[in-house]
Amino acid sequence: MNINDISYLNITKAMKRGTAEVLENTDDGVFIREKRSGVFFMACDDPDLGMKLLEKHEDMGYHLLVIFDTKLADRAFEKYGFTERLDCWQAAYLGPIPEVSDELRVRVATLDDLDAITANYDLVSSEEVKISVEYGDVLVGFDKEDNMVGFIGEHTDGSGGMLYVFPEYRRKGYGAEFEKHLFIKNITEGFIPFGHVVKDNFASMELQRSMGLTIADKPACWLWKEE
Repeated sequence: MNINDISYLNITKAMKRGTAEVLENTDDGVFIREKRSGVFFMACDDPDLGMKLLEKHEDMGYHLLVIFDTKLADRAFEKYGFTERLDCWQAAYLGPIPEVSDELRVRVATLDDLDAITANYDLVSSEEVKISVEYGDVLVGFDKEDNMVGFIGEHTDGSGGMLYVFPEYRRKGYGAEFEKHLFIKNITEGFIPFGHVVKDNFASMELQRSMGLTIADKPACWLWKEE
């Protein structure tokens, strides 16, 4: 197993930025808890070994678990009583720093921007958005007239996302420009930009490819329990 495969960028980024609690790290399997998000990440090609590693640490309680192997995810879902599952592909930008248009100006969001962000983005909790803002991981963007047109950011687990363009500013190319600015932020900080695309969202997959992203070979299987 090659832990440097782009399928495992959640794990390698957490290790590089110092937010990984490493539970297991061998040639055959890597298991961490990402401390900023609390998400557990498992990279293991052998479902039998993967289950042994999970059982070894199960007293930690797996409220949110990501496994990069479908067979292992199937077994973990059943054993630990998860109620929800979402399989995604990991898309990584491996190219040079992209050129950006002067039509969009971005800056790092502050807590003063939090209300505008959380009022329009509810795919994660307001608390998670606040944490990302506090770590400087959210960008807000403005047009040439200094109108805020949207935002983009990194989730607490390190993946890119949180893209939102206000309705009145859509179909003007801002979405792609926001992504480029997030790529630049990651690259200049020494990370490979990446995000997750829901497995059957073919339109989003083609959009990522059109922007030069590479789709990883292994899916990221998100498992959690509905409260």
